[in-house]
Amino acid sequence: PQPAAPPTETRDLPATRPVSARVAERHRGTLEVFSNVAGTLSIDEEKRGWIEAGRSKTIHLPPGTHRVVLSNRELNIREARTVEIEAGGIHTFKVHKELRGTLLVQTNVPGLTIFVDGVKRGTTAGGSPLKLPLPAGSHTVRLAHSQFGIDETHRVQVGYRQTNSLRRNYLGRYQISTNIKVSVKLDGKLIHKTPVDKFKLEATPGSHWLELINPIELPAPHKEKLVFLANKTRTKMILLQGR
Repeated sequence: PQPAAPPTETRDLPATRPVSARVAERHRGTLEVFSNVAGTLSIDEEKRGWIEAGRSKTIHLPPGTHRVVLSNRELNIREARTVEIEAGGIHTFKVHKELRGTLLVQTNVPGLTIFVDGVKRGTTAGGSPLKLPLPAGSHTVRLAHSQFGIDETHRVQVGYRQTNSLRRNYLGRYQISTNIKVSVKLDGKLIHKTPVDKFKLEATPGSHWLELINPIELPAPHKEKLVFLANKTRTKMILLQGR
């Protein structure tokens, strides 16, 4: 009998890509994208994913002209360029933005202290907005005035190259009763011409002069200073000395 043939050794050969794929890759070029801001990358109107700030992305493209767009709607950024890709070549697409915008703080209260992200940035003046250049993005803004009872925090978004506004107007109120009916003036302005013994007053936070008038029952107008607190109602009873 013939001896049995030794078993044939078989080995798995490494997988190879089709020749057409290797040839196509050699005929492509490389686009290196780097940005200091995060955004969505699109090439020829096709989305290619999200790029984190400070990271790079490598994309292989066929030779020719391509439209590359990096956008971030939240920061109001859109960087669009046309690039020329050569076979076997490397093209770099860099985006570097000075990410700043402006916040306008508008209020009817002078002397309001403004803090941004825990840092004091200024004080409001009467009727004039406070203009603050800030890095684009989200910020915590605190408005404070201890005398007028204001201390509140807001979250604001500042867009790249945009001017965003934070508007806060405040009013204080008084409910006043008197033992004699009077006409009422506030800061020299007539509020109630017909004499009353119960009335409400509304004014911006701060000090205002109240004047109560009754020429028949009072020897002279009664004057006193009232301090109005922001968004609060104060109650006061005024006892007047008649003739």
